This record gives sequence, structure tokens and C-alpha cells, in this order.
Amino acid sequence: MRHRGRLRAVGHFAAAVAATTIAGTIVQTQINLYDIQQLGVDIPAAIRLRTSAEDLLGFSPTMAGLAAAALLPALPFAVWLARRYRWVRGTLFALGGWCALLIAFFIADAVAPMPTLVAATRTIAGAVAVAASGAVGGIVFHLLWSRAARQATHPVATQGGSIDD
Repeated sequence: MRHRGRLRAVGHFAAAVAATTIAGTIVQTQINLYDIQQLGVDIPAAIRLRTSAEDLLGFSPTMAGLAAAALLPALPFAVWLARRYRWVRGTLFALGGWCALLIAFFIADAVAPMPTLVAATRTIAGAVAVAASGAVGGIVFHLLWSRAARQATHPVATQGGSIDD
């Protein structure tokens, strides 16, 4: 049973990374397009959609790497905290994902050969906005983790374990 719980946790982690990657990629694309628009360039909705789709293919591997590196320590820490502070579980996961991604951006920018690894994070507002995708991933993980924990407490409903196993 322990093995199933760990496999389920890996699946929850992968879903959180995917959600963070998709949300972060779209947010950073829109910030970059907004910056271009401030230069006087008209950007129609069709171009915004096409650029977002292209970035989901081209930029998402970079974002996924940052998300995975950031969430790997943050989510287990959020689980540990959530077991102690049950009344703020969702907030802990969202805040943990957001903080972890924000820290990852600052670390990546400090070691990257270019001024910023993710152009949309050049400003504090941009970094905060793109890091919000880490909160999305944290919430996705929390929802999946909570569901698995509920199912584990009702063995009639399921035969699987949970992250608590």
C-alpha cells in the first residue's frame, strides 16, 4: 500500500508541475506581449493566441524545469505543515508554490548568463505575476492530495492509499 501512495504522490506532483508550467507560460507570454504593445505595436487577439500556443511548445520545457525544481522541496514541506495546521491547508500549498517559484526565478536570474532567464520576470510585478502560477500548481497538488487522503479514510470507496501512507 505504501508504494501506491508514493506513486500517487508522484502523479500529484506531475499534475502540479504541469499546471504551473501551463499557467506560467501563458502569463509570461502575455506580459511580454504587453511590454511590446507599450512600444506602440498593435497585437490582435489572434496573434496573442498563436504566440501563447507557440510558447506552450517552445518555452514550456524551461518553465517545467523551473517549476519542478521549485515545487520539489516546497510541496513536501507544505504537506508537513498542512498536517499540523489543518485550518489553512489550501493557503499553505498556494503560498508554498508561489514563494518557491519566486525564489526559483531569483536564483535562476542570479546564475543565468543573460540578465534574466524569464524575460517577464525582469520587474518585481512580472516576477510576482508569473510566480502566481506556482500557487496554481500548489492548489492543484492540494486538491489531489486532499482527495486521496479522503479516499484513504473511506476504504469502502477505494482500495488505494494516500500520501499519508
